[in-house]
Amino acid sequence: MVIKGECIKCGEEITANSGVELDQLLQAHSLKCPAMEMKEQNEEEWEEKTAAFTTFDEVGDEVQGVLLALDTIKLHDNDVRRARVATNTGNVAFLLTTQLEPLLLDVPLGTKIRVRYEGEVKSAAGRKVKQFKVWTPKKK
Repeated sequence: MVIKGECIKCGEEITANSGVELDQLLQAHSLKCPAMEMKEQNEEEWEEKTAAFTTFDEVGDEVQGVLLALDTIKLHDNDVRRARVATNTGNVAFLLTTQLEPLLLDVPLGTKIRVRYEGEVKSAAGRKVKQFKVWTPKKK
């Protein structure tokens, strides 16, 4: 499966075989892109970036896009797993719950996915657990 991306500065199209490879190629391109020249910026020319984390709060909340990565990050001094997905509105990330992670572990990177929050249920231990459903395209 070929994934396409484009340089946000010069518009050059970059193709790769996976989301990870696309990230690497875009990063390498940004180092040599003539439109990416670094110049001194005034304070008002900078825009602060924040993490594009998605949370599943309401039953029916969905994320749909291409699975870019499953990785581990530090959050409040703990290692937590997350998924990164390229959507129509940009890249988003969400934390993987105990129930959600096994549904995504064997999905190849670069696969289109749809993740829907189904609500909370009580576990056998009596704790509330978020339930999810995951879809991938049917094999032809």
